[in-house]
Amino acid sequence: MNISFGTDGWRGIIAQDFTSDNLKKVIRAIANWLYWPGRGELDIYKAVKENGKSILQDPGNGVVIGYDTRFMSSYFAKLAAEELISCGIPVYLSKTHTSSPALTHAVLEKQAAAGIIITASHNAPHYNGIKYKAEYGGAATSEMTWEIEKLLNTTERFYPFTNGNLPTIQEFSPDKNYLKDICELVDMERIANSRFKIISDPLYGAAIGLMERIFKQIGSYIEEIRNEENPNFGGYDPEPIGKNIAPLVEKVLRSQADIGFSFDGDGDTLGIVDSLGSFIQPHEIFALVLWHLVENRKWTGGIATTFATSRLTKSMAEHYKLPLYETAVGFKHITNLMLINDILIGGEESGGIGIKNSIPDKNAPLIALMALEAMSYAGKGIDEIINELSYNFGTYYFHRTDICFETNEEKEEVMNRLCKKNIKSFDGTKIKDIFTLDGIKYILDDNSWILFRASGTESIFRIYVEATSHQKANRILAECEEITSQLLN
Repeated sequence: MNISFGTDGWRGIIAQDFTSDNLKKVIRAIANWLYWPGRGELDIYKAVKENGKSILQDPGNGVVIGYDTRFMSSYFAKLAAEELISCGIPVYLSKTHTSSPALTHAVLEKQAAAGIIITASHNAPHYNGIKYKAEYGGAATSEMTWEIEKLLNTTERFYPFTNGNLPTIQEFSPDKNYLKDICELVDMERIANSRFKIISDPLYGAAIGLMERIFKQIGSYIEEIRNEENPNFGGYDPEPIGKNIAPLVEKVLRSQADIGFSFDGDGDTLGIVDSLGSFIQPHEIFALVLWHLVENRKWTGGIATTFATSRLTKSMAEHYKLPLYETAVGFKHITNLMLINDILIGGEESGGIGIKNSIPDKNAPLIALMALEAMSYAGKGIDEIINELSYNFGTYYFHRTDICFETNEEKEEVMNRLCKKNIKSFDGTKIKDIFTLDGIKYILDDNSWILFRASGTESIFRIYVEATSHQKANRILAECEEITSQLLN
């Protein structure tokens, strides 16, 4: 079994790849990594140190462990805790399921050496996995996970012998202080006075109860759906995208709510439904929060986005004269920028967004609060604000489709064949540029674009399209699917 870390951690099929033995193997490698003599020489530590700061924490400070609502996640979390203390590392273990942002916040709060959350994020129910959070409160860099992968197979041992004197496993509740801190970043009184009617849909995942606890304490109306633990996620994949949130749309319309929020399996990415039942695209959420932070909160800083995000971001960066950074897909690349530069907001195409003055990571509950605060400042619904942003900065039509393969090898073979294919145009529009930062991205003469990219965590091939109209985007997407089908044969 080849254990490897993808875009955001290690994931595998339960009982096939993700087993107790493989979990313990990964945990021992992480323990070895935390004591590895060369750890502090990695690029991220040196880069931060050059800015006059130090983020390196001693393994003796402990590791924070949490878990989501997936099948056996609590069991695997306890197993991980026991394995870590056997390697001489103290553990703070969540008393119940918790979201990734709350777990990451706890890493910083406790000045821990690392955080581990047992989750497969938005993946299908038969998956589970490990997200590794470094001591700086964000996803591990690629350089870190490469070193951990090397340590999976070494016989050399850097962590100390315990001689039977094991450190402790201390149970705690990560959510309380996390919720307190994010509520202090927004004007909760202003939001409460707006008397919004809110529907929250945690998709049976780790965000169960989070938004409800926030708003019930200030007397705002909130109703939560799909909020019991269901390891099968009700037959849906726990990803807050259009095809998975029909029950939320129905509830928003039936309740005449102002807004609906949906969260992925570990509660770090966000989907939004407006009062008309329309799904708000992730790049529109990003634009909304960016606009609010600049126009209403008067915050400044750079903008960080991944290779697969909308041109709307570029248009807004140019208008506000803010530096724009583009990275490979995966929030860990944005986290790197947030640690070294003054980044106002960072986001990826899947709905993961983070902002300054909080954890340098995806932070869906905080972004949901910022969306409400933006509405309260504007005195308008989210659909009205989005329409105004489109009018001022341009209208962009973004589509994504996923193509599933039997194996990762088949997925990679299609990508290799695509690299060799000489494509001249899409939908009759000529290609003017090709970029290969992460996958293959084609820029057309009218500034429409297409990105073919192999998923870093699943046997999936993703196709992203942004065009000048819905019709054109759909035509290009159909053409891309046909190209992929031909490459399979």
